[in-house]
Amino acid sequence: MGIFITSLSSVAFAETDTSPTSTDEQTSTPLSIDEAKEIAAFYLVELSGTIPELEEWEDAVVEPDITFYDLEGNITAYSFDVMKNNEYDGFILISATKNKYPILEFSKGKLQNKISTMTKKSQNAAVNYAKKNKLNVVESVPIYEGATFYYSQYNLQDSKDGNKKKVIVDLVTSNIINAEEENTSASMNKVETAKSDEIKKAWDDLENRMIEKSVG
Repeated sequence: MGIFITSLSSVAFAETDTSPTSTDEQTSTPLSIDEAKEIAAFYLVELSGTIPELEEWEDAVVEPDITFYDLEGNITAYSFDVMKNNEYDGFILISATKNKYPILEFSKGKLQNKISTMTKKSQNAAVNYAKKNKLNVVESVPIYEGATFYYSQYNLQDSKDGNKKKVIVDLVTSNIINAEEENTSASMNKVETAKSDEIKKAWDDLENRMIEKSVG
């Protein structure tokens, strides 16, 4: 099940049953980005033809944007920009594994990772933490742990002894979560896993619709 929100200025959808990492997801082979792009392109056509607020997506295309990971480094999702006449017109977020629903989110707005005010606060929080602990920020990794659960993982390193550490920053609150603490997972308010049979049915239905389109 999901939430569909529409207003005069925005259209957005988030799959509310999407859950953070489970044991099965950690061992699931992720889709390739090409496979995910094919799914995103299919949904683009479907959405533009069924949702009036998205009819402008007709004749638009999808382009790869961000690859998301979980806290263990597994790929969880791929985001694609919806491009209309070479201009950004929204995004579609596709699951990288078949342990979550195929389409996770879509909107004519921006991903939280692309909202400059959020990313700037996230970066500042990481930099301030690094300075306080005499560390350097090496790189950041986009984390997606379920519907609306967006984080940035910053890998830090001590320039003197080479010791490494990582911190997680919540993009919404800019709060820092230490990924190396035992209570990290509990602090993320994770939602329950959707029933596997419902998810399997969603993937089976998608495959059937894509086959019908290809032969029709």
